[in-house]
Amino acid sequence: MEPKAHHVIIGFFTLAAVSAALLFALWLGKSSTDTNWAYYRIGFDHPVGGLAKGNPVLYTGVPVGDVLDLTLAPDNPAHVRVLVRVNQDIPVRENTRAGLVLANITGSMSIQFTGGTPDSPILEGHKDNPPLIAAEPSAFSNLLTNGEAMLGKAEQLLESANQLMSENNLSNIAEILENTRQASESLLASRDELEALMAQFDAAGIRAEEAAIKVSAAADRSREVLDERVEPVLLAMSRALTTLQPTLD
Repeated sequence: MEPKAHHVIIGFFTLAAVSAALLFALWLGKSSTDTNWAYYRIGFDHPVGGLAKGNPVLYTGVPVGDVLDLTLAPDNPAHVRVLVRVNQDIPVRENTRAGLVLANITGSMSIQFTGGTPDSPILEGHKDNPPLIAAEPSAFSNLLTNGEAMLGKAEQLLESANQLMSENNLSNIAEILENTRQASESLLASRDELEALMAQFDAAGIRAEEAAIKVSAAADRSREVLDERVEPVLLAMSRALTTLQPTLD
């Protein structure tokens, strides 16, 4: 009898748990049905990776609805239209803005409404014809766009580095380094000769300076001699001309 009693108890608790789960699901469905919803389409002109049906819709960080559908714009497949529903009590206004926000570290995204001034009219969200709200680029989407551009530049940089480090360039660089090493060794080996040559240049400079001093002294002496000997001759000639002048007249 005891094993049968255990089976009966286990079956009773299992049935109770299943019944409670069904009742909870029915309550959730009734709660969702009883909620009055407003419907909007959010237009994105950039990728919406991480956004999916059922993802939450937030209003200034507070969950107020969910994503119902994602479709491509019929006139431009590069644009995305996201259908969302929001609790009708939420004041979505004509100047309310929408965008993407990161929901968690796995990359899942949410729609977030922000802004909307009290003097702006309420934007009625009819289910049959939901109004379109143009999404603003979010910081995360800008980061993704800029990140792709940065990755492209990084790839170009790596490609340039690979070309620079090609086998031919490495061989040329090695040859340049070897030539530089040999030139340095040659300079070091001829250091004594260079020092001797520089000493000769210094000595030649000193001798040239001494010769210039001697030439200058000789020139001064020649001037003195000319002054001493030529001046008396010129004076004598002048006197002779003076004496002959009356005779010539």
